[in-house]
Amino acid sequence: MTRLRPSPAMLVALLALAVALGGSAFAVSGIDGRSLADRSVPAAKVKRNALGGTEINEARLARVPRATAALRADTATSAATATSAAVASSAVNAEKLGGLVPSAFARGDARIAQAALTVPNLAVEQALLTIAGVGRITASCGGGPSTALVTFTNASGGPLNLVGQAYNGSGVQLSPNVTGLGDGQAVTLALARAAGISTVSAWDADRALVADLVIANQGCRFSAQVFSSR
Repeated sequence: MTRLRPSPAMLVALLALAVALGGSAFAVSGIDGRSLADRSVPAAKVKRNALGGTEINEARLARVPRATAALRADTATSAATATSAAVASSAVNAEKLGGLVPSAFARGDARIAQAALTVPNLAVEQALLTIAGVGRITASCGGGPSTALVTFTNASGGPLNLVGQAYNGSGVQLSPNVTGLGDGQAVTLALARAAGISTVSAWDADRALVADLVIANQGCRFSAQVFSSR
């Protein structure tokens, strides 16, 4: 019986087949990070959206372009609607006045009224200022710069107690006070003075402050300012 011997070509083919099969087995089971050359896998070989936070170290990522100013934002809650994050730090005081929060201010109903008037020579009882619910102030110039006269008339609807004081001038009439000034009654606040300032506080019968009056004159030029709670 004749034995068949493989030809040299057959032997080479069988060897090549064994090497090819062995190489495939190695490729399937033996490839890891050590088997790959550094930076040898191009981005195109990575499946899109396949990498997540687990595979990526976010702390080592570079800063996003044009986001440098975002680091100065005090809060990121509303940063999506901010035109520029560079000025976000100044928004901290947007709801403050002079650095104070709204609760630092007391709400009240006080009113401020003021007026100025030049009274002609020898003119009397010229209306300087009327304060609703309190009274009215008139001024007179009796014959020259040193004859200024200021009068207050009660129009509060009830009696008032007045406390007054004069500065830089003489002739204040409230010395030291007037009690029970009836509705419609008048009192002279300053008499025959060339220049000066008078301050008067008006209180009602319940000892509640009704108004603070400040009246000044330079000759027959008058000014008045009133802080009223009515």
